[in-house]
Amino acid sequence: MASELINNIVAQSDIDEKTKKKLKFYTQLFIDTLSPANFIATNPEVIKLAQQTNGESLKKGFSNLLNDIKLGRISQTDFSAFEVGRNLAITPGSVIFENEILQFINTTNQATIDIYFENLAYNIELIGFRTAQLVCKICCGTG
Repeated sequence: MASELINNIVAQSDIDEKTKKKLKFYTQLFIDTLSPANFIATNPEVIKLAQQTNGESLKKGFSNLLNDIKLGRISQTDFSAFEVGRNLAITPGSVIFENEILQFINTTNQATIDIYFENLAYNIELIGFRTAQLVCKICCGTG
């Protein structure tokens, strides 16, 4: 009810569209922040899970919060799961094409060029032949 009132006030405000769009965004963040689901005492799912796990779920959540505070940012990734050379690359280069499925990276390390072209050939079907030719021309001057 209060959220409807706040949203109506924003919708009826006499401001330019760009500012109104920002205001709508920040207003929704504010409303979502105050949602009862975000508080332990007013979220029945949290209470039930805490009972089922004898409080371990709360302990784990609090531990995650402390880690985020220590990192200085909110994290949803377990960084210990990544190891350079095993499942994480640090080859110098730059992204020259990107979509929801893949990234084409122009590397500056000669050893990775063969792998790059294997991946390029493999992904031609995914992005279409013309796009692959364009990407190849951009990064290699061929195609």
